[in-house]
Amino acid sequence: MNASPSTVDGFPPHFDWPPLDELKQYLISTNWQETSRTDKLVIYRSPLSEVSTVVLPVHTGFTDVVQRVYEAVRVLSWTEKRPVRQVVEDIRNGGVDGVLVRTHPEAPSGQAPLGFIRIALPALRDFIAASASATLLQIPALVLPNRRPAQAESYADQVMLSTEPGSFVFSLSLPLRDEALESSSASDGLLDLEPVPFGRRVQTRMAQVAERASALAEQVSAGHATLRAFARMEPGAPNATELAAMSALGGSEFHTYEMTFTRSARFRSPETPSHLRITPGQQRVLHEAADFLRTKQPRSNVKVVGLVIRLSHDTGMSGPGEITIYGADDDTGAQRRYRVELVDSEYQRAVLAHRDGRIVSISGDLVMRGNQRRLVKTTGLQVMEPSDEESDYLFD
Repeated sequence: MNASPSTVDGFPPHFDWPPLDELKQYLISTNWQETSRTDKLVIYRSPLSEVSTVVLPVHTGFTDVVQRVYEAVRVLSWTEKRPVRQVVEDIRNGGVDGVLVRTHPEAPSGQAPLGFIRIALPALRDFIAASASATLLQIPALVLPNRRPAQAESYADQVMLSTEPGSFVFSLSLPLRDEALESSSASDGLLDLEPVPFGRRVQTRMAQVAERASALAEQVSAGHATLRAFARMEPGAPNATELAAMSALGGSEFHTYEMTFTRSARFRSPETPSHLRITPGQQRVLHEAADFLRTKQPRSNVKVVGLVIRLSHDTGMSGPGEITIYGADDDTGAQRRYRVELVDSEYQRAVLAHRDGRIVSISGDLVMRGNQRRLVKTTGLQVMEPSDEESDYLFD
């Protein structure tokens, strides 16, 4: 039975209400108890609230099925403190957690300028992908690797976006399960040893990061801490990408916004912060903190392509040396100078590249020392052929 809710107020005729059988399965899976039954109706009671009851037809042959489904979903929404659409997606898709972001752009309620959307939407996706990346990585990092895990990007693409009534509310539905990810990544455990779904772990990370980042930003704004507080590697420490995303959710003018985290009743785990308010002052600090981490923290596996513009060699005709490359890294694409120490064989190749005006490429960890950029732990200095695509990359 696919309900066609043309008689239900507030939802479009094409709204995909859950079939009666799926709704009943959801009630059973979330521990609603059947308290009575007749030949026409069955009544369920919530495990969370004695006053929450749902009355459903025994089968789909009754004329009021659509209305009964609608009323049951509204009760679930009230009991679980989640929007109706998230409850419906949870029922139909096997479990979703939610993130609600209520923004306040300078526009009538329910509308937002395209310029604001252009900034906020990528920020939402970056927040999810960055938290998914941090969940997958074995080693905590304040600056994510230049190439985020493909699995994290894939998960972010599965998240569904809708809007809710209000100033302008983004509603994100994060699927609890991702079989490909959960089969290859370690999972936490609860008292009953049930594995924590990957989507729950991502949402938990987002909630912890949002709470910690906003608290640190408030301390910095009040003068009780400096930006260096964001560089402490502690549980729930936000990375630069998460900070940048949170700073962008208020738009270019840093409008106040609120974040609310909701959880599927299909999987029980400790509570997350339910509601946070991010002020313009906090957003400015988050923006500065993201820049601070990206500037001061090493970035791993950065590739630089450019011309050798300086050679420094102090040990005679052979031995290691230092070169300076003027070119672009594959993280920002900006043209800058990078200092690199090379072993003898690689230094000699760099000398020849400098003599012939050839482009080189090399990868390593990017470290900032004042205004100086230095690549360390480098691998694979290559002298590019004139026809290589890297030359087009550099001079576009």
